[in-house]
Amino acid sequence: MKYELYVDDNYYYDEDDRYKEGEYETIAAAIDAAKTIVDGFLKAALKKWPGATAEELYGEYKRSGEDPWIHPNHSDYNSWEYAKQRCVEICGNTRPLTIEDPLFVVATSLGNQNIS
Repeated sequence: MKYELYVDDNYYYDEDDRYKEGEYETIAAAIDAAKTIVDGFLKAALKKWPGATAEELYGEYKRSGEDPWIHPNHSDYNSWEYAKQRCVEICGNTRPLTIEDPLFVVATSLGNQNIS
């Protein structure tokens, strides 16, 4: 069985923007490739925003990161969960990430100023 790795864009999340990254012989190889894509986005985002917190980095991933997924997926791998875990590892934040609203990230990074 081959495992196909597809990538969606969290910004548009439109099937027309989806691309097939490749096919893999094992689910482990497909997961490794998916993790590499997520890690690449997080690394590039940190170059743009050095010193970002885990919450800020994860918010950016959810807004505009690449979301790789595997077909068929016979594992519990989820790119959003992996990105959340990596943001904590990378940024050194020890509290759990619970952000669901990207505006919270913006407000937090602006010192909770009123955003109009």
